Amino acid sequence: FTSDLAVIRRTVARTFVELLETRSGPVAIPGANNQLRLTARLHGFGCLFVLAMDLIQIHTDNTLGCTGLSIVLNFDDTVYQVKSPCIQLPLIISGVTYRYTTTVKAIRDTRASNTIRILVISPHEFGPLLTATVEVPETDIMNGVM
Repeated sequence: FTSDLAVIRRTVARTFVELLETRSGPVAIPGANNQLRLTARLHGFGCLFVLAMDLIQIHTDNTLGCTGLSIVLNFDDTVYQVKSPCIQLPLIISGVTYRYTTTVKAIRDTRASNTIRILVISPHEFGPLLTATVEVPETDIMNGVM
């Protein structure tokens, strides 16, 4: 039992480090200048969904907030049609929640690809500041009717 527990702890620790290194979590890595948190929800049924994203700056060393950020949606454009795949963000002030919404329309059967990846990027950073992944439920497009 104890050896199984040690294996599980090691696996969790390894996965957590990988999450921090690739910035694949919903919270930016500790020690970064901009501590951001992103939550995303998908509402709707059938072929049409609304993707709601909340962005909040948790803590910052800079009292002015952060500027120049963008939200970019990474998805399979042969399966989904998104109204605003790139959203330019205004000045982000610490402690204020910013809500952004966009519509997602399934234009093909979603069994091939059912994820939308949300990236928060800055022109001053090499990689994304943080990412989130939204799972889209399967939709069955029948006879091209949407």
